[in-house]
Amino acid sequence: LVKKIPHMPLFKFGSLAMKTLSKPIANAIKKRAVEKPRFRSWCLSFAQWWHRLEVTLTVRLMGHEAKSIKSLSETQAVNLGADVLGEGVIFGIAASLL
Repeated sequence: LVKKIPHMPLFKFGSLAMKTLSKPIANAIKKRAVEKPRFRSWCLSFAQWWHRLEVTLTVRLMGHEAKSIKSLSETQAVNLGADVLGEGVIFGIAASLL
């Protein structure tokens, strides 16, 4: 146990450095989602699917039935799609470093 303690600060530093270095990649994805029409439409459809999945799972976990799910606005959907994709990139980089 005593030998493992000095590695913890290095792990924390490494994870912080990885997150800091991958943030510009995630931000570039978000910027591209707003600018490029084809990528924007992909983000829109992915975000609407993600939103329906998230709401359905949340409602079912509460013991109810999801009857109708209101779609996100275009701006909200693009932002959600870009955020999920950006976080996926950060997670992918982190997983590849392990």
